[in-house]
Amino acid sequence: MLFLRRAVPLALAVFLSVATSRAAAPAFLNAASDHFNLYTTDNEAAARAALDYFETARAYLLRLVGGVDQFKNPVRIVGYKSNSEYRSHIPASIEAEHAFSKINGEDVTIVVDGLKPAAYQYALREYINLLIVRAAPNMPYWLRMGFRELYCTLKTGDGTVHIGEEPYMEKRVDLATPNTSTLTLLFTLSAASTWGDSAEAAHANGKFIALGGVDDTLGVGVDPSYRLIALHLTRMLMFDKAYSPKFGAYVDALTGGADSTATFKSVYGQSLADVLVTLHLEMVQASHAAMTVKFSLPAEVHPRISNLSAAASDDMISEIKSRK
Repeated sequence: MLFLRRAVPLALAVFLSVATSRAAAPAFLNAASDHFNLYTTDNEAAARAALDYFETARAYLLRLVGGVDQFKNPVRIVGYKSNSEYRSHIPASIEAEHAFSKINGEDVTIVVDGLKPAAYQYALREYINLLIVRAAPNMPYWLRMGFRELYCTLKTGDGTVHIGEEPYMEKRVDLATPNTSTLTLLFTLSAASTWGDSAEAAHANGKFIALGGVDDTLGVGVDPSYRLIALHLTRMLMFDKAYSPKFGAYVDALTGGADSTATFKSVYGQSLADVLVTLHLEMVQASHAAMTVKFSLPAEVHPRISNLSAAASDDMISEIKSRK
């Protein structure tokens, strides 16, 4: 009898502890479309709006890669309701403040700290980075970063796509005038998988330290000042009338593995010192070039909605925390 009096309260305490732990874990809503599998702790309206945005952005961005979808399986997006919830469910090694990516063969997961429109850019930045890495593996890092920062500003609505507004940066920085050393560093970074184990990757990683971090795909962001320089340089080459007519030829050459500096000289007839003058003017402008084009999906997105069980939600959190 004494054993029972001790065992029952102990069993009850263990049960309550497990129940409390399970209750503390957020429950996920699943919304699946043709190309994305979204899991979120936010509400159904947020999930539907986000899927509509990401499907539209994907369809538009396919133009950048010749219309070929680079993802064999639907991309999984895990969108938390708040940054604090996101921070409490990511691996300790992750330093990305808003979003990071996980790749397991053909399975791609993007984890983001919100599903409000202001947070779309963080998930889209990850998506664009992975898209370009797969579609143009030889594209130099600075150009990939520039495209990523430019196109993550993509906004949709009223049958249009708008690109080019200044993206929100998690850390506002005072930009010093870039110099030839800055561009030389950016232009010489390897296009290869900088997170690999090769000697080339190790050399590139050494250069990334000078940029303040490693590739965003690893969850460690490059210093925002360098991201902004890459953004402004890419936007200038795309939109400035002195550079835009030859931008396609320049990108084609770089995507084929050509050297950024030497090719800039052969295509534009300018040295890095020459381009710095125009780049500085581009960076100090109060407003910058943007574009709005008519674009919409041919059909509405009708996601399939379901709720994950507590056990399935726990499994997802454990998987995200594992970083494997």
